[in-house]
Parts: sequence; C-alpha cells; structure tokens
Amino acid sequence: RKGALIRHAFYCDLDIRCDSGHINRLTKTLIAAGGDPAALTGFRFNQHTATDRFFTVAPSLLRNDILHIPSQTIGQYKGITALEVKVIATRIDFIKGQVTGTDKVVLMINPGTSFQETNIPLDVPGAGTLVVTLQVRGMHKDGASCNRQHLAADIIAVSAPQIPKYRNKLIYPKQTLLQPLTTSTLIYAHAYQSTIQRE
Repeated sequence: RKGALIRHAFYCDLDIRCDSGHINRLTKTLIAAGGDPAALTGFRFNQHTATDRFFTVAPSLLRNDILHIPSQTIGQYKGITALEVKVIATRIDFIKGQVTGTDKVVLMINPGTSFQETNIPLDVPGAGTLVVTLQVRGMHKDGASCNRQHLAADIIAVSAPQIPKYRNKLIYPKQTLLQPLTTSTLIYAHAYQSTIQRE
C-alpha cells in the first residue's frame, strides 16, 4: 500500500522510464524495513543509473526543508550538451493514504563546468512525510533525452513529520517549599504550566 502511494505520487512528474523491476524492488525494500519509508532513501527508479553518476557530492535535505546541492565539478559526457535536473518533493500522509502536496523545481546545468552550491526551498503544504526525488536527464543539443545510461531518478531524502513535544509536568511555585499547599497555589501552578506549553 505504501509502495503504491509512492509510485502514484511520482509517476506523473517523472520524465524517465522506470526499469521493469522497480515495483518489486520498492515493495521488498519496504517489507525489509517494516514499512518504514525512511528506508527508501537512495532508491533508484532506474536501477541502471544513479544520480551520483552526475553529482559526485550528494545533495542533502536540511531541517527547514531546503535542498542543498554542494559546489562540485560536473563531468563531461559524450553527446550530452546539457543536464536537466528536476527536484520533485511530495508530501504523503501514509495514515490517510493520500498525497497532500507537491513541489517541483527544474535546473539546467552545463556539463564540464564548475557548479556553484545552491539551496532550493521546497514549499510543500499539508501534513505527512516529505519524500524528495532527484531526477537527472542528459540532453542532446536537439533537446532530446539520452539513453537510460544517462537518465536517473533517485529518492534522495525522506523526512518524517515532526511531532510537537509537550511536558506534562506539574510546576509548583517556589513558596510551596516554605508553606503547605493550598487550593490557590495549585490553581496558580496549573496556569503557569499552561503558559509554558503554549510558548
């Protein structure tokens, strides 16, 4: 079920043909991980090529949902005049079984050049797990994509939803150490505790 959600979430936005065994590979990965989507980090939709073929220094997802692509030298490939880099960020609510938001960003990079680091904010509304896929296509000068050896799409990051933490600890005023507790001091302590939680 989770594998089907992930496939349907990205199929419309992927511009490459997945290999014939990707469904079984996706399912096996989730089963081995007990259904934990985080285990899909590094999963290849095209097992013949990975994004590290093009980015020797891997991109990373920062805590504030910003994708950081480090500075590095982009290799030169025969017959390729440009690299189309597409970031697909999708938020999936696995409990409700639905996609709650998607964001896409496309970059064009010249091969054989020095790439300067860049930060890409991913604005994906809704609740759920954020799954980020990086797609890279080698392009000919006529705008056509290359063969599968130069087409990659990997899940590069999976970020679980953040659950707020609350402290259910009764806070007593300092004077309770010097005098017996009364009804008024208990009410005061409870109000003080609620103020801290809201902040």
